[in-house]
Amino acid sequence: MLRQKFELAVTSDILSEYEEVISEKYSVSVARNVIRALLLLPNVIRTEVYYNWNLIRDDRDDDKFVDCAVASNANAIVTQDTHFNILNSIPFPQITTLTISEFEAVLGKQRADS
Repeated sequence: MLRQKFELAVTSDILSEYEEVISEKYSVSVARNVIRALLLLPNVIRTEVYYNWNLIRDDRDDDKFVDCAVASNANAIVTQDTHFNILNSIPFPQITTLTISEFEAVLGKQRADS
């Protein structure tokens, strides 16, 4: 991320969730600092969502990531969350999901190709 090998699309809802989770695991001050740092990076893209697709039936809270991916025309959602597997059976909008290992492999291939 810091080497700008990829872009991260986020919405206000996603940033709020990141802040909440980091606060629970570490502290409120750490969470706020992480969010501030993210927003300073040139490869973090603030995205506005104008349509809610409601595709993740088993965990509606995950829909914010799908909506952001569609709105930002993202290449993929990187996740270990199995709720996103439903996206493999939805023809439109087509959204690719990658596990962390798959994403690391893509980054490694990009490095090898450069």
